[in-house]
Amino acid sequence: SFIAFSYLVIFHPLTILLFFIFFINSFRGGLIIILGNVRYLSFKNKFTYTLRMTFYFLPHAIPTLIFIKINFIFDNIVLLSFTICIIIFVIWILFNYKSLKISLSKEVIAMSRKENKYTIFLGIYNSIGAAVSEELFFRKFILSIPDVSLILLIFVSILFFVINHYMLPWSSSFKTKDYINQAIFATISSLIFVYSGSILPSIFLHILFNIPSILFNIKCFDRHYIRKNYFDDILEKKNNYNELEI
Repeated sequence: SFIAFSYLVIFHPLTILLFFIFFINSFRGGLIIILGNVRYLSFKNKFTYTLRMTFYFLPHAIPTLIFIKINFIFDNIVLLSFTICIIIFVIWILFNYKSLKISLSKEVIAMSRKENKYTIFLGIYNSIGAAVSEELFFRKFILSIPDVSLILLIFVSILFFVINHYMLPWSSSFKTKDYINQAIFATISSLIFVYSGSILPSIFLHILFNIPSILFNIKCFDRHYIRKNYFDDILEKKNNYNELEI
C-alpha cells in the first residue's frame, strides 16, 4: 500500500505541475546566472542581452509546447471571448484612467530617464513575450491538467501567477494593490479560457493589459530619439514654473 501511495503522490498531476514549476524557475535561474547579471552586460553583446531577457519568460511556454496540443479555432464562442476581452480592457481603462493619464503624460515622459534604444525595444519585447508565455503555462497548461478539480486548478493558476510575479527581479516595485490586480486578472483570464476553450483570447487580454507599458516605452523612444527638443522644452517650462512657485 505504501508503494501504491508513493506512486500516486509521485505521478499525481499536481505533483507533476510542481515539478514543472521547479524546472521552469531552476532552468530560468540557471541560465540567467550563466549569462550574467543584465546590469553588467555590454549592449554591444545584444544577443546575450536578448537571450537573458527571453529566459525571464520563455521557460513558461516549454511545458505547453511540448505536452499540450494548441488548437487555433475561431468559432463564435472564441470571437465572443475576444469581444469580452475588449470590454474588460475598456472597463479597466476607465477605472484606472487618472493614474494612466498621469503615468503617460507629456510631463512624466519628459522627465523619464534616457535608456539605450535596445533597452526600450526589449521592454516592448518582454511585455509581449511574457504575455504569450505566461498564458500558455498558467492558463493552457495548468487548466488542462486531467483528473483534478477545475476549481482547484483555477486557484492554483491564480496562486502561482501571483507568486511568479513576486519572484521577478523587478518585483520590488510592486505594491499590495499590484498583486491584488494580478490575482483579479488571473481569475478573469482563467474564466475566459475555460469559457472559450482557446488560449488565444487570454493571450489577447494579457497583451491588452500590457499596452500601457508598451506605450510608455514607445513614448520614451519618441522623447529621447525623435522629438527630444520638443520634450526638452516641456521639461524646461515645468522647471521654470516650479521656480516661480518657490
